Amino acid sequence: MKISNHTPYFGEPYLRVEHWDTDTDDPLNKVYARLGAFQLVSRIRTGSALVLDQHKIAKINALNITGGECTCGTMALKEDNRACPISLWQFITHGHTYIGGVETFMDFYNRRWLATDQPGIAIAMHNNRAYRNLLSLAPERTKKLDEHVLRQHAPDAIKGYVAYSHRGWRVFKVGDILFDPWYKDESLPMHKWGRYKIGSLDDSWLSAQRFKKYL
Repeated sequence: MKISNHTPYFGEPYLRVEHWDTDTDDPLNKVYARLGAFQLVSRIRTGSALVLDQHKIAKINALNITGGECTCGTMALKEDNRACPISLWQFITHGHTYIGGVETFMDFYNRRWLATDQPGIAIAMHNNRAYRNLLSLAPERTKKLDEHVLRQHAPDAIKGYVAYSHRGWRVFKVGDILFDPWYKDESLPMHKWGRYKIGSLDDSWLSAQRFKKYL
């Protein structure tokens, strides 16, 4: 079984079964199955230090599919009363909104999410022909892919809107329940609270906007 490396680092993937709160320095690559307190995952064996695969980052940037770019900047830290510059990889939208670091950038790429300039809101895309066309036509696109361009030129690629934070995420698609935080039903998962179904991408966006406040 060949395991692909979905992380931004050099290293060899390997499978393991582990407890959900396992503490290890090897980066998580992918979760395949969960059973109670245990899960089947793959991790990356990186050796003594994490080494960033900058060629992989550049290739994903060139696809123009994440709604932004991951670039390396510098930040000054004070040490012994001296300013010490350090390298810092940042995922920033085309509208100059900070989203996160290099691992967040890889998460967006692997999940087929498009970053937006609204904090905590992204667009989830299908793995369909419309999405693959966006990938194959990347060098020919003159416009940077953002929410407006995607909805105008490739609406069939859109699965729904995502509410996310460092604590979790949820995709809201057409046909799901339109999230209503005032409709409380303890017998249902919170993201299914509501009376009406999502009938459009605008409803999907509204659900994500409402739900992100609870993440």
